[in-house]
Amino acid sequence: MAAPGSCAYGHAVTPYGLVEATPRFVAERLEALSAALVLPRPSRDGFLFDASPRFYAACTGSVVSLQRATKQILQHLGLPCETVVVCFSSSFGAAARIESEGRSFFVEIDARYRNDAHALGAVLAHECCHILVASRRLRQLDNALDEVHVDLAAALAGLGTLTLNGIVDRSDAEVAYEHRSLGYLRADMLECAVGIVAARLGLGADQALRNLHNPIVRRGLASALRRERMRLKLGRSAPLSFGPARPHEVVPCPGASDAPCEERLRIPAGKRGTARCPTCKAQRSFDGTPLDARELDAPVPLEDAIPPRVHFGAFRTRWRGVPPVQKLGIAIAIGFLPALLAVRAFDWLSLGKVGDTCTKDDHCRSGQCLRISHRPTSADMPRASLGDRELDRLLDDAVSAAVERTDPLSPTRDDPRFVRTDEAYCTETCAADRDCPSGFVCAETRSFSVGYLGPSFIQGRGVAGRSCAKR
Repeated sequence: MAAPGSCAYGHAVTPYGLVEATPRFVAERLEALSAALVLPRPSRDGFLFDASPRFYAACTGSVVSLQRATKQILQHLGLPCETVVVCFSSSFGAAARIESEGRSFFVEIDARYRNDAHALGAVLAHECCHILVASRRLRQLDNALDEVHVDLAAALAGLGTLTLNGIVDRSDAEVAYEHRSLGYLRADMLECAVGIVAARLGLGADQALRNLHNPIVRRGLASALRRERMRLKLGRSAPLSFGPARPHEVVPCPGASDAPCEERLRIPAGKRGTARCPTCKAQRSFDGTPLDARELDAPVPLEDAIPPRVHFGAFRTRWRGVPPVQKLGIAIAIGFLPALLAVRAFDWLSLGKVGDTCTKDDHCRSGQCLRISHRPTSADMPRASLGDRELDRLLDDAVSAAVERTDPLSPTRDDPRFVRTDEAYCTETCAADRDCPSGFVCAETRSFSVGYLGPSFIQGRGVAGRSCAKR
């Protein structure tokens, strides 16, 4: 329990579960949160926390050095700080917990993060931003958005690098894929939030990507920066809201490489120049020009919001880790099938429908080209009566046999032969007249095998069928 007049906050691993969000929702929350917090307008060199290897070495060096690292975060946030006590514990189910009483702070961290410098940086950034949010009297919504607002406040306060360095994406022979994010938004939305803040403040890509160790996170943040800068150029987004700038910027002394210095240098706001530490005599150049922002004199009350319904959030998180070359290959593979279907559909529409003129089956949508040939009949042959019924019958049989031998479409002939085509048009199989278009009837047809001399050279007895024919 916290003492009277103090405040306590806990950072559970998933107290509410991850909050699904979209880039538009994150941008709207950042706009509302920046207007509600009204943080001092930052300067170009004083906005981002220096998440250097020296800072991370202090996180895992000893408890004393970890306490100094925590104090650096609190001082970066502009919170009055005199005493910081940090300890590790495995007796509670939260990633960390922070309590404050005046200018004294007590931080308790889960022991599993003792040797993980990047996790410690992300956890401390979140816990210290709890104090920042409370000091600004931000309205509490008593739901998962309170924790999301703390993560977004870390981005607005320049601690985005610490938050993003807590993201782990790992894949090796033992683990197919492992992802860890200590925020309450998915990794891609954390990258989006930091990218929106950096782009709207006018930070350069080199400055925004500095001290990020995860190449997947660097790629995601660079993409978020490009998208938001394009929105700014198109007039679809505007600068975030901040309060008036401080009269002075207080920055840590760079110190010597072999002798870190704990001094903090006070530099006039809005100035560019070089600062010299009175203790270690180290110098550092500093750009104190203010970043792009819309200044507010008073905070705007924070309104509640409903997170959007998002599908495939876990897939989006894992999709971040796919290399760009593989993403391009997957996109080409996915787009190949629709493109192939579109080409096939275009080819099919260019083919003839029933009744269109054709020369071969491939010219018709149905794959059937009907050739019309006028066949001779026995009625066309001259006949004479011999006065004897039996002789007349024999004569008729002889004439019919002669007609059959001269009819190329006769079902009794097996020999190869030529057939004259008087007309050819596309058709399709039918069972009754209603299966055919207007002006066509379902008629008996015979399909023959085409010989090696072309479509007019047929062989075999053919196969009977029914197809649409003109009336």
